[in-house]
Order: sequence, then C-alpha cells, then structure tokens
Amino acid sequence: SKGVPTPGERAKDGDRTVHVSSRDGTAYMSNVMWVAYLAIDRTELQVASKELARSMATPTTADVEVLRRCVRFILKYPRCIQSFERHEGIPTRVTVYRDSNFVGCITTRKSTSSIKMFYGDHIIRPTSTTQAVVRLSSAEAEFYDEVKAAAAGIGAVSVLKDLGVDLD
Repeated sequence: SKGVPTPGERAKDGDRTVHVSSRDGTAYMSNVMWVAYLAIDRTELQVASKELARSMATPTTADVEVLRRCVRFILKYPRCIQSFERHEGIPTRVTVYRDSNFVGCITTRKSTSSIKMFYGDHIIRPTSTTQAVVRLSSAEAEFYDEVKAAAAGIGAVSVLKDLGVDLD
C-alpha cells in the first residue's frame, strides 16, 4: 500500500458504533500491541500507539482505519536509526521538552501530554499520556503538561544525584 507521512491523525467524527467481529478484534489487539512494542524505541509512534490502545476493549471500524494508517506509516518508514554518540564527559544537565495536544480525543475531550527527557544528548524518557481531567482551555492543558514535565525533570535529577552524578 502507499505509505503516509504521519502515523496518526486526529480522529474524525466517523462511525464509532459499528464494532468489529471477535476475530477481527483479536487481530486488532495483536496489531496494536505490535505497534506498542515498536513505540518503545520509536517515539514518533507513541501518541498513535496510546490512542490505538485506548480502544482495545471494543474496537470499531473507525479504530481499524486508524490502525491501518499507522501500519502504512511503518511500511513507509520501516527503520528508525538511533545514534548514541559518546559524551566528552559526564553530562551535567537534564533537559525536558514537552507539548500538549488540547482535546486530543474527540470522544472523551481529554488532552494528550508528551514529554521527552534527555540526559546530555541521549533520550532517557519519552512518554505520551492522556491527561486525567477534561481541560477547559488549551492554556489549562499546557499548564498541566508543564507541571508534569517539571515534576518528571525534578525526579530524574533526584535519581541522578542519588547515583552520585553532579548536575548544574
């Protein structure tokens, strides 16, 4: 099939009432877990994997279409090469990048938080999670995400200090 440039897209107001058969549901769950396995090392698949996993209990035909798009992305970009260059010394800084997607899910109206944490030039913690509460504005979703990223950064600094690593 023809590849696509992104692994997922914002859900459309499609037919979410037609559930797939139990045989197709089993195949859906198997393929979603395959995508989740790949998403451990491929951060560009994390948001799509999270959204696919949310509908594993009762997948619909719309969910199968979202899975097909993700598989088409993997077919277009089958490999992700990560290069971890040796640092010139022990890094002295933890850097956290974050972003939120206001109302990432059309059904639940919940936002998505994404955090990428680096120790030196190496990524040590990529996450993509659904925010617990429905946010009323994009600013509120961004604030929640900022607090979550700061807490994750403080936790990483604490662990590194416990291991005897001095940080700036």
